Amino acid sequence: MTRYFITTDDAVERIFEVLRIMRGNEIFCPKMPSVKMADLARAITNNGPVKITGKRSGEKTHEDIIVSEQASKTYETQNFFITTDIYRGLGHKVPPDFYYRSDKNWVWLDPGVIINK
Repeated sequence: MTRYFITTDDAVERIFEVLRIMRGNEIFCPKMPSVKMADLARAITNNGPVKITGKRSGEKTHEDIIVSEQASKTYETQNFFITTDIYRGLGHKVPPDFYYRSDKNWVWLDPGVIINK
């Protein structure tokens, strides 16, 4: 299982950035690192015993934030993916088959960083 992870400080910074650049009718998705839940559990327990219980009913294995059906309306900037019907010059268009899913992310978080913050 994988999830996206964002620190409170990063989330607040992204909120203020969105407030500066938003114009209306956009959906902003911050670029975030992914983390494997098993790695996070091991980090939290300091490599102690971890009981894996499996996923709960209805729980997803990975997070899908942008699906390929949204790619035609999605643009990429340095810190965000922006989905909008009206292009306002922010970023460049993503490929037609683009999707943003936590297990296919190119940025992975070292769980030790979370513990040390």
